Amino acid sequence: REAVAGSEMSLVCVGTPSLASGRLNLDYVRKVSEQISAAIATKGSRHVVIFRSTMLPGSTRSMVNDFLLPPRTQGNTDIYYCPEFLREGTAVKDFREPSLCVVGTHDGNAPATNEAMELLGEKAEVLAWEGAELIKYSCNYFHALKVGFANEIGRMAKFVGVDGARVMDVVCRDEKLNISRYYMKPGNPFGGSCLPKDVSALSSLARMEGVNLPLLDNVLDSNEAHLD
Repeated sequence: REAVAGSEMSLVCVGTPSLASGRLNLDYVRKVSEQISAAIATKGSRHVVIFRSTMLPGSTRSMVNDFLLPPRTQGNTDIYYCPEFLREGTAVKDFREPSLCVVGTHDGNAPATNEAMELLGEKAEVLAWEGAELIKYSCNYFHALKVGFANEIGRMAKFVGVDGARVMDVVCRDEKLNISRYYMKPGNPFGGSCLPKDVSALSSLARMEGVNLPLLDNVLDSNEAHLD
């Protein structure tokens, strides 16, 4: 309460660990939100709350709807969701020089006041709360896919007797198609004469030779699901 009364902004960065079921545990976020909300009520003046904890899409709005934090229309609180993009070992540097800046607002419009933009940079991307929450998961999902993909290429490279690191280094040199915006947009499933045939052929080779490439095995299934 003393901290809220003596400041203009609260950053919520508490942990959101996994439950035994695999679902997200938001108990810590909810608890601190209740405490901040109570402190704002006694403060009697405007306060900014910026969530930085990783939360699934809909979490911020759910907490506002549950009155854990008052929406702007009901009080003196401005609420933003601004995901962190920090790496272990370089977190301070990444905070000061972020690779991506995102500000989530209740309606997807730029903040009426500029505290969040000042904190994260004038070039921050502005979306609705749910969009900002999903961006964090999209980035981590993509990073996980990249790690898995590179390791699968490494296993196949080892099988055929070549240097997998060298193969991936050359793949990454193509910044027109491989390291680019190309193909990175939701839309139609892939088709044509190349991608289905080549994915199928490499997957078939891996299965025949006993090279375990589960990501590759599921690419065609994912594409068919999207087609359906």
